[in-house]
Amino acid sequence: MARLTRLILLLFTIFTLLLTMIRTTAAPSDPVFAAAFQRDPTCPQPCWHGIQLGITSVDDAYKILQTDLSSFSAINRSEETYITWQLASLPHVDASLVHLFGRPGNDAQAVRFSFNISAMMWDKAKKFTLADAIHIWGTPLGSSIFYCTYGDADRAMMMIWFAGNIRATSVELFNDWRDNPVPDLVHVTPDLQLAFIEYFSDSNNMVPRPARTWNGFKDRREDSLKYYNLC
Repeated sequence: MARLTRLILLLFTIFTLLLTMIRTTAAPSDPVFAAAFQRDPTCPQPCWHGIQLGITSVDDAYKILQTDLSSFSAINRSEETYITWQLASLPHVDASLVHLFGRPGNDAQAVRFSFNISAMMWDKAKKFTLADAIHIWGTPLGSSIFYCTYGDADRAMMMIWFAGNIRATSVELFNDWRDNPVPDLVHVTPDLQLAFIEYFSDSNNMVPRPARTWNGFKDRREDSLKYYNLC
């Protein structure tokens, strides 16, 4: 009986691993994400849509966006060092580019995409998940789980780093935990929804680095939640 139980558990484990592999290697159901976020093979990384971070000036980045009005709309340069726009193919995503304050020169230092999670839920739009990100950018380099205080609540989220200075940030992993114990384990799955995508220049040393290397979809024990506040 004990041998049969072990065999059943082994088969269940193998099935779970195979299912995870299928979910993370299959093509996203919506290719719009790949078209919007895939790396440009003709542009040295870190780069997005021909804008080479740390090299391309904010002026030239603005011109690049202006020459593709079929893909971008509501392009607004409110300051010399800051540009915002919308992706025509992803109406629930706000995009921005910035040259960090206090740095010399006028080069683009970061590009950020923010998903309007509330609007996506209302319109039942397809979520951009960790599985989608892995399909586009490959296996992550590392990750960190942190908390962010805003309003009157603490929110725990996960950051995942990819080659090319790309960082993805998840939606809340769990709700306010000041009134609830922090879970001993955080379960990371391929369908984890992402809320932010950011591309950074090599010289941007203000970006926190991953706390640990990526080791797959495993339960994560995060004692650092007690003090790692990024907000």
